Amino acid sequence: VLLLFEHLAVPAPLSDARVPGVYAEIAADPRPVSVLQVPLGWRNSFGVLGPERTQLQYYQTAHGKPMLGGNISRAPDFKMDYFARIPYFDALTRIEFGGEVSPEMLDAARAQAGDLMYLYNTAYVLLYPPIPARYPYADHWQAAWDFVQETLPLEDEPFWAEGGIEAYRVVQPAGDDSFTVDLGAAGTFPYRGEGWDSAETDMPYETPAIWALDDGSRLFVPLRNVDPARDYTVTARLRPFVYPGAPQQAVTAVINGTDLAAQTLGDEWQEVAWTVPGAVLVDGLNRVELRWDHAAAPRDVAPGGRAIGATGVEMPIDADVKAFADGAFIALFDEEGAQIDASAGRRGVNVTVLDPDTGAVLEQVGFDTAANDFESQALAEFMAGIAPGRIVILATSGDAGAFLTDAALAQFAGIGFSASLEELQGNHFAVIGVQGAAPGSAAAVIHPDDAFLRVSLNRDRRPLAAAVDWLRVE
Repeated sequence: VLLLFEHLAVPAPLSDARVPGVYAEIAADPRPVSVLQVPLGWRNSFGVLGPERTQLQYYQTAHGKPMLGGNISRAPDFKMDYFARIPYFDALTRIEFGGEVSPEMLDAARAQAGDLMYLYNTAYVLLYPPIPARYPYADHWQAAWDFVQETLPLEDEPFWAEGGIEAYRVVQPAGDDSFTVDLGAAGTFPYRGEGWDSAETDMPYETPAIWALDDGSRLFVPLRNVDPARDYTVTARLRPFVYPGAPQQAVTAVINGTDLAAQTLGDEWQEVAWTVPGAVLVDGLNRVELRWDHAAAPRDVAPGGRAIGATGVEMPIDADVKAFADGAFIALFDEEGAQIDASAGRRGVNVTVLDPDTGAVLEQVGFDTAANDFESQALAEFMAGIAPGRIVILATSGDAGAFLTDAALAQFAGIGFSASLEELQGNHFAVIGVQGAAPGSAAAVIHPDDAFLRVSLNRDRRPLAAAVDWLRVE
């Protein structure tokens, strides 16, 4: 008996499984609307964004409406990234955790708050008090409530309040059955699903637009008062990614799961259009997917070259070299694009020696030629010992030319970099050469402010399909 009492869990920890009564009213709403609840957060197998409260997802079984936030497992990174990059959700989740929110982020959040409610067709916002001792929301819930009440278009008073919970109706515009997503403008992250470049704005082909990636690019288009008896037109302005030998691009539109006809594209900017029955569209969020015939990475189809000046030698690895007053950067990039820092990082002349076959860093040494000519002599002796055929990178920091000697200049010439003392003093220089190369054949930049040199294949590994300027449903 004593053993039994020793292991008896009293009082038993229990969770209240009763569903708040407000959800019965929400469930009775026949419209295809969504619900936003605070605390707002998302959780997957790898992390959290905001103080996700799984109990709210349980309540969804009672109201049956789409909800913002929740717990999903093994989701693609995009599912979390989508919400994290939207200023409103970024600001709210920071506030819920007691984090700092910049004035610029607050302004961006306020500016898009109403548009988000329209996009997601959100009709109800529920504010929950914290579960006792559930930190950090327990410390910052009031700030989160204040932010939501100040920024979202809510009715002045809650339509339901009980047990510390406040439920508000969202005041939305009537809206109409046409909408344009201008991808050339800032602020389109909420409307962009999978298959788009991560830049907020871009200028492909010198036009404000965004690159569509991979074989499918999804947009979210809010509509209201759709007439199921009439036809609508979906139009997109776009230009395919074209390269030498590229096959002709084609695109198919898929609207809420309904495939429309494929369109063959020319090489220039063009408008393509599809007719879609109104019965395919919905009052609320419509999913418009552009499916591409193919996509290609510029690095694969237009790689360029890595010739080291006129030496006749090519770099086996991508390289950026920058020389300036406060630093000397030598950055190498492997085939996956991972950066390798290869500079000694000293004032004066930094020398990095590479294996000409693999690009492996063999040596990286710095010489403070801004201090005295002994350092310059040591530089000359070091370079004289570099084996023929090895790739040599120079990057200067500070007044590297102050104590350069003729012996050092002679060793520079030995890697193909020919410059006089007058040319180098007061300037910064970035050089990639080859030990034993002809004088003047190295790749080199000399500049009084900063010298930047790149010897690299095309770094763009994105699978580009087409640049899209805008898409319109009308």
